[in-house]
Amino acid sequence: METTREKSVQIAKTIQQQLMAGNGKIKVWSWGANSWSVIPFGITLKVQGFKFKGIVNITLQPNDTYKIELIKNKKVIAEFTEVYFDEMTNLIDEKIEYTGPNYENDVNNAIYKL
Repeated sequence: METTREKSVQIAKTIQQQLMAGNGKIKVWSWGANSWSVIPFGITLKVQGFKFKGIVNITLQPNDTYKIELIKNKKVIAEFTEVYFDEMTNLIDEKIEYTGPNYENDVNNAIYKL
Protein backbone atom coordinates (compact mmCIF):
# COMPACT_ATOMS: atom_id res chain seq x y z
CA MET A 1 0.00 0.00 0.00
CA GLU A 2 1.31 3.44 -0.97
CA THR A 3 2.01 5.89 1.86
CA THR A 4 0.89 9.51 1.86
CA ARG A 5 4.54 10.55 1.44
CA GLU A 6 5.01 8.29 -1.60
CA LYS A 7 1.78 9.56 -3.12
CA SER A 8 2.83 13.18 -2.49
CA VAL A 9 6.20 12.58 -4.16
CA GLN A 10 4.48 11.16 -7.24
CA ILE A 11 2.02 14.07 -7.36
CA ALA A 12 4.90 16.58 -7.04
CA LYS A 13 6.77 14.92 -9.92
CA THR A 14 3.63 15.01 -12.06
CA ILE A 15 3.02 18.69 -11.31
CA GLN A 16 6.62 19.56 -12.19
CA GLN A 17 6.32 17.65 -15.49
CA GLN A 18 3.03 19.40 -16.28
CA LEU A 19 4.52 22.83 -15.58
CA MET A 20 7.49 22.11 -17.87
CA ALA A 21 5.47 20.58 -20.74
CA GLY A 22 5.64 22.24 -24.15
CA ASN A 23 7.05 25.77 -23.91
CA GLY A 24 6.32 25.80 -20.17
CA LYS A 25 9.98 25.20 -19.39
CA ILE A 26 10.89 28.68 -20.71
CA LYS A 27 8.17 30.27 -18.57
CA VAL A 28 9.21 28.38 -15.44
CA TRP A 29 12.85 29.42 -15.97
CA SER A 30 11.72 33.06 -16.36
CA TRP A 31 10.22 32.87 -12.86
CA GLY A 32 13.61 32.03 -11.36
CA ALA A 33 11.95 28.91 -9.91
CA ASN A 34 14.07 27.16 -7.30
CA SER A 35 13.93 25.24 -4.03
CA TRP A 36 11.34 22.76 -5.31
CA SER A 37 9.99 20.64 -2.42
CA VAL A 38 7.32 18.04 -1.87
CA ILE A 39 4.35 19.08 0.29
CA PRO A 40 1.31 16.95 1.15
CA PHE A 41 -0.37 16.19 -2.19
CA GLY A 42 1.65 18.78 -4.06
CA ILE A 43 4.74 20.87 -4.57
CA THR A 44 6.14 24.16 -3.35
CA LEU A 45 8.71 26.36 -5.05
CA LYS A 46 10.30 29.75 -4.63
CA VAL A 47 10.01 32.25 -7.48
CA GLN A 48 11.54 35.59 -8.35
CA GLY A 49 9.12 36.68 -11.03
CA PHE A 50 8.93 40.14 -12.57
CA LYS A 51 5.65 40.89 -10.72
CA PHE A 52 5.82 38.55 -7.72
CA LYS A 53 8.61 37.19 -5.55
CA GLY A 54 7.73 34.56 -2.98
CA ILE A 55 6.43 31.01 -2.66
CA VAL A 56 4.06 29.11 -4.94
CA ASN A 57 2.21 26.10 -3.51
CA ILE A 58 0.39 23.78 -5.90
CA THR A 59 -1.78 21.02 -4.45
CA LEU A 60 -3.93 18.36 -6.08
CA GLN A 61 -7.58 18.55 -5.02
CA PRO A 62 -10.03 15.64 -4.70
CA ASN A 63 -11.80 16.73 -7.94
CA ASP A 64 -8.53 16.26 -9.91
CA THR A 65 -7.89 20.00 -10.25
CA TYR A 66 -5.22 22.07 -8.57
CA LYS A 67 -5.21 24.78 -5.93
CA ILE A 68 -2.46 27.36 -6.43
CA GLU A 69 -1.41 29.68 -3.62
CA LEU A 70 0.94 32.65 -3.87
CA ILE A 71 2.59 33.22 -0.50
CA LYS A 72 4.60 36.23 0.66
CA ASN A 73 5.88 36.74 4.20
CA LYS A 74 4.15 33.51 5.26
CA LYS A 75 0.72 34.85 4.20
CA VAL A 76 -1.39 33.63 1.29
CA ILE A 77 -1.87 36.72 -0.86
CA ALA A 78 -3.69 35.00 -3.74
CA GLU A 79 -5.42 31.65 -4.17
CA PHE A 80 -6.76 30.01 -7.32
CA THR A 81 -8.92 26.90 -7.18
CA GLU A 82 -10.20 24.41 -9.72
CA VAL A 83 -7.23 25.00 -12.02
CA TYR A 84 -6.80 22.30 -14.65
CA PHE A 85 -3.32 20.96 -15.41
CA ASP A 86 -3.24 22.58 -18.85
CA GLU A 87 -4.05 26.01 -17.38
CA MET A 88 -1.54 25.90 -14.55
CA THR A 89 1.63 27.26 -16.21
CA ASN A 90 -0.11 30.14 -17.98
CA LEU A 91 -2.07 31.13 -14.87
CA ILE A 92 1.05 31.22 -12.71
CA ASP A 93 2.99 33.07 -15.41
CA GLU A 94 0.26 35.70 -15.68
CA LYS A 95 0.28 36.26 -11.92
CA ILE A 96 4.03 36.35 -11.28
CA GLU A 97 5.85 37.24 -14.51
CA TYR A 98 4.00 38.27 -17.68
CA THR A 99 2.94 41.92 -17.83
CA GLY A 100 0.98 41.81 -21.10
CA PRO A 101 1.74 42.95 -24.63
CA ASN A 102 4.55 45.24 -23.42
CA TYR A 103 6.30 42.44 -21.50
CA GLU A 104 9.54 42.51 -23.51
CA ASN A 105 9.78 46.28 -23.19
CA ASP A 106 8.99 46.12 -19.44
CA VAL A 107 11.76 43.57 -18.90
CA ASN A 108 14.27 45.52 -20.99
CA ASN A 109 13.48 48.73 -19.07
CA ALA A 110 13.87 46.92 -15.75
CA ILE A 111 17.23 45.46 -16.81
CA TYR A 112 18.62 48.79 -17.92
CA LYS A 113 17.52 50.47 -14.67
CA LEU A 114 19.81 48.17 -12.70
